Amino acid sequence: MSSHKQVLLERYETYQKTDFSQLPNVPASWNFGMLNSIARRVVVGIAEAATHAYVDQGTPILRSTNIRSNNIIGEIFHINETFANERKSKLIKAGDLVTVRTGNVGVTALVPEHLNGCHCFTMLITTLRKEFSQQYYCYWINSVSSKDYFFVQGWGTAQVNISVPILQSLPIPIPPLAEQEKIADYLDNKTAQIDHKIDLLTQKAKLYSDLKQSLINETVTRGLDKTVPMKDSGIEWIGEIPEHWTVNFLVKALSSTTDYRGRTPTKVSAEDHGMFLVTARNIKRGCIDYELSEEFVDAKDAQSLLLRGKPKIGDVLFTTKAPLGEVANIDREDIALAQRIIKFSGQKDLLDNYFMKYWM
Repeated sequence: MSSHKQVLLERYETYQKTDFSQLPNVPASWNFGMLNSIARRVVVGIAEAATHAYVDQGTPILRSTNIRSNNIIGEIFHINETFANERKSKLIKAGDLVTVRTGNVGVTALVPEHLNGCHCFTMLITTLRKEFSQQYYCYWINSVSSKDYFFVQGWGTAQVNISVPILQSLPIPIPPLAEQEKIADYLDNKTAQIDHKIDLLTQKAKLYSDLKQSLINETVTRGLDKTVPMKDSGIEWIGEIPEHWTVNFLVKALSSTTDYRGRTPTKVSAEDHGMFLVTARNIKRGCIDYELSEEFVDAKDAQSLLLRGKPKIGDVLFTTKAPLGEVANIDREDIALAQRIIKFSGQKDLLDNYFMKYWM
């Protein structure tokens, strides 16, 4: 892999047109062609199920979950030596490119030295000729242009799939080797800087998330006035509470509980004037996000289900699974509620619905 060093790239003076829509122009000093013209081989890795051959120690085998753009992550599984040796033609060497065929289609990683001699499961293996930069073409296959090509040429509806011939026919720019290495160095440096900033932002987001959760927990158990006398709540995981507060069971503080599990009204399109269906997917981070999932149900059919309990502003929705334990207050009443949701309403003058949401 090229070393990380600061490289400045300048715009080329003249460009030439190509016959490829994904690669309409390249610098005049470059060539262009298809991946197969610079590859010694493009093959499919182990195609049959290998789970029966998994062992604690043996030959490493990469799965699609291990492949990220220009990186290999996660737990590496192993297969027994006999199973691996019977498939020597699919052996992967350090520097080969491994490309995901379906799902995260086209995502490619360069195999590092410590995984030399590994295998992969149902992915595409590309071995380039020595006079071409492996790192440069790893970046190219991961580019938006290549992804567009895979989605146009691939097959499948729910998930796009690509094959050996599709990868072989991928349009590619072919700069001189020195320029390939220069570009790869530049991208190594810049992407490392961006990854570092992402890590810092992720750490900061985690700190703020923890702060938010701590603030909620402290406030719903101790109130706003930190000077009031405290008493033992009698419940170990709650600890002390303000002296003038009481402790009650949630069920005794509710005026109603409505369980919508068991049936979902007939689905229709938005054009059929359907009623918006709030599902567990819509309830996120303490509110109802109507853009996370957009489903509609027949309004008349929904009314029979809503007889169990109509939505009222402020009522608390609680998800029972997928995901579990998300909560939100209802902010509009012209909605239907799906399975996996329970609606709670607090007793007037005893339990405020918005306090209940934060407590949950």
